[in-house]
Amino acid sequence: MSRVECHILIRTRREAVITAVRHIEEYPCPMGGIESVAVLNRTEEANVVNSEWFASIPKPSRKLTWTQEELWKPEQASCSFRQIVGDFDEFSGRWSFTEVELGLTRFDIVVDYRFEIPIIGGFYRSAIQEAIEGLMASFQKGIKDRCEGRV
Repeated sequence: MSRVECHILIRTRREAVITAVRHIEEYPCPMGGIESVAVLNRTEEANVVNSEWFASIPKPSRKLTWTQEELWKPEQASCSFRQIVGDFDEFSGRWSFTEVELGLTRFDIVVDYRFEIPIIGGFYRSAIQEAIEGLMASFQKGIKDRCEGRV
């Protein structure tokens, strides 16, 4: 299994960043390689969200779709997610939000994934890693731009 870890600092309150990520479907896409996100259902009282993601990666040129289940943990300022169905062989991770100082939030993403392309998969392993890193960085930048009023 491969792992992607990335973080970004966002100049706003932690609650604002969490709200932005929780309601990602309200933001304009595309955000880098993320073309769209659709919330399929949301149960606020149980803090569970099912969403469908559409993305594209440049190398190998490919469209990706997956449906993920998100389990929000407000008391921990985090969310764990996992693919229910989609193009990845395995896909799961965690978003976490840390107030570094008043009005400055660190948004961390950790993703564990397995994505195999039969026959030529090993050849593209590093390209796929870079593409997934790019998708996560684009997602974070989109949230940062939105929270800091650039969108």
